[in-house]
Amino acid sequence: MASITYRNGKKGVTARIRVSAGYDAEGRQLVCSTTCHPPAGLTGEALRRFVEEAAERYERSVLSGTNAGPAAQTLTEFCRFYLDNRQGHLSATTMHAYEQVIEGHILPRLGHLRLCDVQPRDVRLFVDSLADPSARCDDGEGRLKPRTVHKIYSVLRSVFALAVDLDLLESSPCRPDKVRLPHIDEPQVQFYSVREAEKLLCCLASEPLKWRCLVTAALFTGMRRGELLALRWDDIDMKTGAVRVTKSQYKLAGQESRIKATKTPKSVRTLYLPSQLIDLLQQWRDEQSRRFPAQGCAVVFTGRDGGPMSPDSVTTTWRMFLKKYGLPHRKLHALRHSTATLLLSAGFSLADVSAQLGHSNLKTTAIYTHALSDCSKRASRAMEKMFLRSAGGGV
Repeated sequence: MASITYRNGKKGVTARIRVSAGYDAEGRQLVCSTTCHPPAGLTGEALRRFVEEAAERYERSVLSGTNAGPAAQTLTEFCRFYLDNRQGHLSATTMHAYEQVIEGHILPRLGHLRLCDVQPRDVRLFVDSLADPSARCDDGEGRLKPRTVHKIYSVLRSVFALAVDLDLLESSPCRPDKVRLPHIDEPQVQFYSVREAEKLLCCLASEPLKWRCLVTAALFTGMRRGELLALRWDDIDMKTGAVRVTKSQYKLAGQESRIKATKTPKSVRTLYLPSQLIDLLQQWRDEQSRRFPAQGCAVVFTGRDGGPMSPDSVTTTWRMFLKKYGLPHRKLHALRHSTATLLLSAGFSLADVSAQLGHSNLKTTAIYTHALSDCSKRASRAMEKMFLRSAGGGV
């Protein structure tokens, strides 16, 4: 017999109907559920009769095998709906990552199950299976990293959370107390010390002008790679040294580079460049005009053809630059971390550094809209002194 649970919500009374659909090969009970939405104003005995009749129809459809309710769809079908639902709510890069997780990990193992049939035990076995090297769906070797396993589980939880929000399921089978997730070690933040940063700047003096501008800007402002590559000349005030950060460039595998909004609303900020970097940028702008007179380049950092510079080419050039001069091998993002550590060691507060970098995960960023201009100018002067020392008074 169907089980009925009434709920009072903002939109009136609803009824959760649950029906047993038998047992699977391992003796687990299979339960299908749906939500009944009675007409507004229906109360008392009339409400009870309406719901019970709906429950009888639903039970007949389940037992006859003709139930086509939303909860009876497979996880594969619901994941397709989930991805469509998240469009516009997540950035393109995050959407791409979710699609890879769903297509590469979740669907091959759980996609054949009906949404209403997935149990906590299935989720636990799925998470445990990710520890096997065969769980990889890329060209890598060995087991998946603990952080990757956590990400896969997080996406699966998000899928079932939507199913619960839509009243397709009464509860999610992704229960943290039922799974064994691997421990994640705190990541080591990579950054350059003052001496290493000075050596890096000295090595840049022998490099092409564009590369000197890009790396110096990354170190002195803490801008992300995508933010640097999205810069346009009209974002920079050459007289005041102010640069407005409002967008970011990204690139998905097999696609052209595209422009999007900054990572978070707090990443929109105004920074101030040291005068030496402004001089370098002006020199690069003049060279750019001579090399690409037909394009009328609006983008600051252009590639060999005068078009936007590719994120992949930046990463490759950075790796070759470090190897050429025997510098410690660190990701380009280490320059951003270096900006933070250098400013903190110079006595700047967390709020100042948070505003400089456009961080969203520091609670001290609440005052950044008011203090940003002043702290950025002071940060610029502090970094400028290091610039002068490393270059012997000039560039």
